[in-house]
Amino acid sequence: MDNEKIEVTVARHDEQIKELKKDSTETKEMIKLIYEISSDIKLLFQQGSIQNEKLESLDSSLNAKIDKVDGKVNKMDKDLNEVKNQDDKKDANKWREVAKYIGLLIIGAIFGLALKKIGLV
Repeated sequence: MDNEKIEVTVARHDEQIKELKKDSTETKEMIKLIYEISSDIKLLFQQGSIQNEKLESLDSSLNAKIDKVDGKVNKMDKDLNEVKNQDDKKDANKWREVAKYIGLLIIGAIFGLALKKIGLV
């Protein structure tokens, strides 16, 4: 009976060893997968950092261009106001000239009537 017990124990131990080898293989595969996943996560993090840097660069570039365009729009607005003021000044001068001629015409007419009344004309 001793031999039988030993054979049963050895058989049971063989089964346990097979299960442990299988578990060990599965554990190694899981560790390998975890390592690959962590490597992928590191790579994604690095790519995210690179993308953030590119976005920041693009953002600063766009802000610079927006500021440049804004400056040009402000300059154009000033130029437009200057042109409008010049046109207004030209129109005002024209009306002053017209008013001056009308005034001189009226004064001349009054002066002519006065001279006619006196009998000089």
